[in-house]
Amino acid sequence: SLVIDVNEKDAAMASDFYKSGNLRKSDCLIGFQPGASKPHKQWPLENFAKLASILKRKKGTKIAVFGTSSESSLTKNIRDMSGEEIIDVTGITTMQNLPAFIARCSILITNDTGTMHIAAATEVPVIEISLGPVNFLETGPYGNGHTVIQTTVECAPCSFNVSCKNAICKDTILPQEAAF
Repeated sequence: SLVIDVNEKDAAMASDFYKSGNLRKSDCLIGFQPGASKPHKQWPLENFAKLASILKRKKGTKIAVFGTSSESSLTKNIRDMSGEEIIDVTGITTMQNLPAFIARCSILITNDTGTMHIAAATEVPVIEISLGPVNFLETGPYGNGHTVIQTTVECAPCSFNVSCKNAICKDTILPQEAAF
């Protein structure tokens, strides 16, 4: 498994950020990482939005969306589609302090991303939505306590060199399957 230590300065920064968003210590915070390095590795935003609503209704959770500043529209779209309050962490973190922000989460639901590996290294359980060319046996998440949801369509995982015109794998994983 991977290991990352969270330093006190970054932990204090993350704590202050979450407090400013009215997140209490007793609140269950679920992290979403809806972006990915390639679009064919991304679970549809509609599914993240539906999942946000399911988790809010079922568990009363709060949702934080992670990503780069160029992915801030993903948070807005999830918020608009779900009608739920979303804590927007996109563009707030750096590679140095991201582990502290992730460490506050009870779980991270993600595509195959670097954020997934940071969550695993900070011992935050991961639910990875494994799509397109992603073979979780090769890419992780590494360590114990993680869950991978991978489609069972015949063509998955496909090759990185394939240009898929009908990404049916994205439609076979339903939001309720990722609701724990």
